[in-house]
Amino acid sequence: IRSRRIDRIDLLKIDTEGSELDILRSLVEADWRIIRQIVVEAHDEELTGLVTALLANHGFIPVVKWSDDFPGLSMIYAQNSACALQRSPHAVAAV
Repeated sequence: IRSRRIDRIDLLKIDTEGSELDILRSLVEADWRIIRQIVVEAHDEELTGLVTALLANHGFIPVVKWSDDFPGLSMIYAQNSACALQRSPHAVAAV
């Protein structure tokens, strides 16, 4: 992120077959601030809990969707709480 001088990440998708937590832990504080949303695939309940807690600790609002077809598989969707408070001019309000 730093070497490419990236100043904003709208969506960070992580599906690395077991290294998701290592990748998230490698982010520095400045990285967390520029990420608006994160999606992580997790393959067991323990990893889901660890990832969810890490995201929450960095100011994200995580939501977990468990797979109906594969026990233990989850998708974790998280939005940066600072971004959640800001509405995009292109956002559509629910009716």
